[in-house]
Amino acid sequence: MGFCVLAKISKRTVTFWYQADGNPYAPLKMRESNEIPLYFYVNGNDFVFGAAARERFYKNDPYAYGNYFEIVKDPAKHFSIYGNKKPVKQLFYYGFEQYLSHFLNTVLYKSDSIESYRQQFPLRFLFDDDIEDNEKSLIENLFQEAGYFNLDRIAYHNTLFNILAQKQILSNNKAILFMNGIDDVLYLNLYKNSKAEALGSAKLPGQGADPRVKILADMIVEYIILQNSYLSVNKDAEIAFLLPFSAALLQNISPIIKGEAELSDGNRYWFNVREKT
Repeated sequence: MGFCVLAKISKRTVTFWYQADGNPYAPLKMRESNEIPLYFYVNGNDFVFGAAARERFYKNDPYAYGNYFEIVKDPAKHFSIYGNKKPVKQLFYYGFEQYLSHFLNTVLYKSDSIESYRQQFPLRFLFDDDIEDNEKSLIENLFQEAGYFNLDRIAYHNTLFNILAQKQILSNNKAILFMNGIDDVLYLNLYKNSKAEALGSAKLPGQGADPRVKILADMIVEYIILQNSYLSVNKDAEIAFLLPFSAALLQNISPIIKGEAELSDGNRYWFNVREKT
């Protein structure tokens, strides 16, 4: 087939890309972004994957699911769709197929259902550093069980090192320390050279993100609580919810950081924080 879909998977998000007719990879967007929060909502025949499901999860909706790689550890945990009971691990598969169907319909202009393409559909997985080996196998086995046989795993580090070596940014013979910050954890991998496998790895909790992001999110939530004393919120959950918003604010910082922040309940509240504070 002259196309493939690449999914970059971390604990909290899946980012979709596609390649067709030999062109470079392009983002596969269904709505406004190709990066999808790893949250699900299932109620009756309704299945939602992404930001809308995340909002329901933070509102404690019993039909919303988050923390995917934790809940799959419970073999008794299920969800129901179309009147059928399914193991919770299949949430990922159902959400993923929404994007594969979207790709067929809007990029390839195929009217066929995804079922007729599964066996030969080229899928490529790129796992981030926060995904453990057993979790990688879980995802790959999930798709193999569903009938996807054209699967492959892309080694992100090797691909990156090859490109940097070609551009003479890296030397082929020198050791490389690769650092990656994910959800406030700093992952480190040491390589003897750009062609070698990792000699060792480590992770440092609390060192993987700009500390200002969490501080700003904390100050925004605190300001909102003080100005709206009637609110009853889970402060830690709201801080976590506002991290992407805070990171975006810090891209263009000003002496007074102000505006409206949307909390996990969908309501928006005014805030005002001084940069120097």
